[in-house]
Amino acid sequence: MDCSFFLKNVVDLFDVTPDQKMQTDLLNHLEGCNACARYYEVVFDTMADLKPRVGIRAGEELKHNILGQVSVTPRIGENARSRVIRMFSHAAWPRIAAVAAMLVICITLIPLMLNPGLVYADVRAANRLIGESLKSLAGLQSVYMLIRVRTTPGDNFESISTEGEFVNNALWKIFSSPARWRMEKPGRIVVMDGRNQYLYRPGEEFAMKAGADAGLVESLKLFLDPGRILETEQKRALQNKAFCHVEQHDSTLVLTVTSKAAGDFTNPYLLNKSIAGSNNRRVYVFDKQSKRLISFRVSVQSGHREIPVIQSAVIRYDQQIPDSIFRISLPPGISFMELDDYYSHGGSDLPVASGEEATRIIFESFGREEWNTVKKFIPELRFQGGRVASEIRQYYGGLRVISIGKSFRSGSYPGVFVPYRIKLKSGEVISHNLAIRNDNPRRLWVVDGGL
Repeated sequence: MDCSFFLKNVVDLFDVTPDQKMQTDLLNHLEGCNACARYYEVVFDTMADLKPRVGIRAGEELKHNILGQVSVTPRIGENARSRVIRMFSHAAWPRIAAVAAMLVICITLIPLMLNPGLVYADVRAANRLIGESLKSLAGLQSVYMLIRVRTTPGDNFESISTEGEFVNNALWKIFSSPARWRMEKPGRIVVMDGRNQYLYRPGEEFAMKAGADAGLVESLKLFLDPGRILETEQKRALQNKAFCHVEQHDSTLVLTVTSKAAGDFTNPYLLNKSIAGSNNRRVYVFDKQSKRLISFRVSVQSGHREIPVIQSAVIRYDQQIPDSIFRISLPPGISFMELDDYYSHGGSDLPVASGEEATRIIFESFGREEWNTVKKFIPELRFQGGRVASEIRQYYGGLRVISIGKSFRSGSYPGVFVPYRIKLKSGEVISHNLAIRNDNPRRLWVVDGGL
């Protein structure tokens, strides 16, 4: 494939029903051609910057609470992007505009203000589809889903990893009043019993109780209401400058959403670590008659590739679900702590002005084995079993601080990341970033991940 053929057919990479061989050939060409790769990046950003203008109120933003191990991902910054744009000849821009225009013409769910008559007709059509989708919930008793996600076992339901293996996530829901549901993956269980949510991490002996509106399952919560996906995605599209497109086939209705990462990625630390924090494509397939969701998949753009990170394996409706699914039995010695108690035990008695200062106090306390101080910054240690606390003391006790770096922000995470380098008493040297935040009611610094 030569560059002229690629430029002529690059729009196939944005097609909702692509020719698989063509798409593979185009992606292979991208891998070996820097000029076309830069062209593709500009086309992607140009189309993603075309914001629909329909006056619909945007939905609530997803929570970005990414814990554990995350790695830095390279990204072209704004200055670099400007240099790339200047490298194109004037002849290139008509092709860019043509590709963008081809996609705009295809938008039916969220039209641009190109023709007022068409806009109102398409908005009415979109609202009609949403209404039909909501009606499909009227007689729905229950849903069971098996969802395959590239992620780390035990990590947040929000967390994804473009290099990870697929992990099974199971979801059960009964559409009672109030509704009850359960979401489970290896190392993490969340149950909603109709009044409260309960989080249990079996491998860490950690259990938490929170209110019905707590965001313990993050972005996967969307699939708890499969009949509202059309409505939810429409609102998100307006908020995140996304492209929505609906195609009707003989027996199916296909909704495709392409959106850019939400948040500030001047530092790309959290880029592609969650769906909302990634350049991604979400494809939902509904049964045309019943308007019920029958399959879905989510892909993330990483470099010049689209990597599948979420896909449905099983979706079953109206199956009998036993009441025991919506209960969690804890082992002896473990009890649920209240979310409010978690923060009421957090924070040092010392005045701590910054994340860097809090990080230094934490690691110096580890070094001096002052565990009461450590627990104030990592309050979940107060509620975990003795085995976990003992392992943490043994691993981190007596460490030496080598350096504490300048904090930075990434994505939409409400806290900061503080680079640190420590040497354990075993001689092992660890360099990582501590996720630490103080957006709780008492404005106390609490460790959120990175250990």
